[in-house]
Amino acid sequence: SESVKIKTRRFLEGIDVFIGDEIHHLGARTWKEIAKTTKNASVRFGFSGTCFHPDSEDLYLVAYTGEIISSISSSRLIREGYLAQPYIYMPKISYEDDILPRMSNWHQIRKKMIRENEAVNTSGVNFLSKIYDKGITAMYFTGEDIKHGYIIQNMLVDAGINQRDIRFMTGNESSEVRRKALDDFKSKKIQILGGTSIYDEGVDVPHTGAGANFGQGFSEIRTVQRMGRILRKTKRDGEIDVDVNDKQIKYYWDPMNLSNKTTIKHSQFRESIYEAQDEFKLFQSELD
Repeated sequence: SESVKIKTRRFLEGIDVFIGDEIHHLGARTWKEIAKTTKNASVRFGFSGTCFHPDSEDLYLVAYTGEIISSISSSRLIREGYLAQPYIYMPKISYEDDILPRMSNWHQIRKKMIRENEAVNTSGVNFLSKIYDKGITAMYFTGEDIKHGYIIQNMLVDAGINQRDIRFMTGNESSEVRRKALDDFKSKKIQILGGTSIYDEGVDVPHTGAGANFGQGFSEIRTVQRMGRILRKTKRDGEIDVDVNDKQIKYYWDPMNLSNKTTIKHSQFRESIYEAQDEFKLFQSELD
C-alpha cells in the first residue's frame, strides 16, 4: 500500500486553495516543504501578525503568496476597538556590578547582563508584584532561557507572592502538563504564568492583563508576538466577539537595559517597534 508520505504529497498537490496562518514561519523547513508541494494551488492566502521583517526569508513569502495586498496596523485595530491599548513600561536600568570584557560573546552577555542581571530582574519582579496586588493576571517570557524562568519564579516567591499562584512552563513538560497550566491560568486558579519561547506565539489568552519581557532580545517577530499575547481584549461572559466600545488597557514591562552596548542596542530596537505604533503608550519609568 502507499505510504502516508506519498498519500500526503498527492493530497497537497491536488490542493486548489492554499491558506497559511502564521505565514512568517514559511522559512522553516517543514513549512517550506508543505508550501512547495501545494504548487498547483491557483489561489494563495497568507496571514500573519508579523508578516514582513528585515531578513531574506521575506523572499519566501513573496514567492509563495505574492506581495502584501492588505496591511492593518495594531494601532488601527486599537482605534477601532478590536484590541486593547498597551501601557508599556521601559524603565532605564544600568547594572555595573560585573563589567564584561570588551570582546564578550552573546552567550556571556545573555548570562551576565540578562539572566543574572539583578537590577533588571528586580524591576520586572516589582512590576509583576504590583500587577499581582491589583488582582490582574500576568504572563512573563524568558525566551529559550529556562534557568532565567526559575530565577524569576523564585524571586516572585521571595517577594511575597504565593507559590501556588505561579507556574513556569518550558518545552520539557508533557503537552498535558502544559495544557493544564494554561487551563488553570484561564480559570484564574493561578495568577502568573511564565514560559520560555513556547508562549511567544500561538497561545490564546485574551484575559491576560499584563506581560513582562525578561527575555528581551533583538527579534522583531518575537517582540511583536510577545506583545500580542496581551493585546487581545477580554470578551464578556457568553459573548462571541469583543465589545468594540469597551476600552481596555493592558500593562507590559520591557526594560531599557543599559548594562552593555549590546543590550542597549537591543533595547533601543524594541523601543523603536513600540514607538512606531501611535496607540502604544510608552513610559520610561516603573509602574506606579
